[in-house]
Amino acid sequence: MLGRIHLDKEEYGEAIEQFKQAAEICPLNLDKKVALAEAYLKAECTSEAEEVIDIIMKSHSTGMILTDIGKLYLENGDIEKASHYLEKDVQPTPETVHIFNNYAISLRRNGRFKESENIYIRCLKTMTDSYVIHFNLGMLYTQMKDHSRAKKAFEKAVELNPSHRLSKTLLDSIRSAMATKM
Repeated sequence: MLGRIHLDKEEYGEAIEQFKQAAEICPLNLDKKVALAEAYLKAECTSEAEEVIDIIMKSHSTGMILTDIGKLYLENGDIEKASHYLEKDVQPTPETVHIFNNYAISLRRNGRFKESENIYIRCLKTMTDSYVIHFNLGMLYTQMKDHSRAKKAFEKAVELNPSHRLSKTLLDSIRSAMATKM
């Protein structure tokens, strides 16, 4: 807990020391090692963070740990390293779908549309009733200029959350654009 407090205050040296102690006291607690790697990354000690991550990877990490590591890299703007952990045999869970959603958004913003679509579809297998995922899928299809699929995604987002104004606005825009083409 002290490590988290120091991390939140951007006192990285203290956070690193706290997480090191926690990892030494309970070496099987991979969450503490992930927190240590996070502190190293925030302190811009990339090689130390990667050493810790290598240790984690050697100890039969779970999907949740892989997702946490992917999230660390995603938060640090390293989409390639994030991909390495989020593309493994890891499936989004209700607890982690937001991480995969953020990953898909990063992919979309980098023009990696097909990869982004695949992640959104994986998310929808976990949370079929997430208007946020349907909305983001609509945004992706809009960028891809696939108005038919964008329309369906926005319709689903509006169906799931009728008060989401942006979904309604974009759906109306798509419908207008499609109507003028006819």
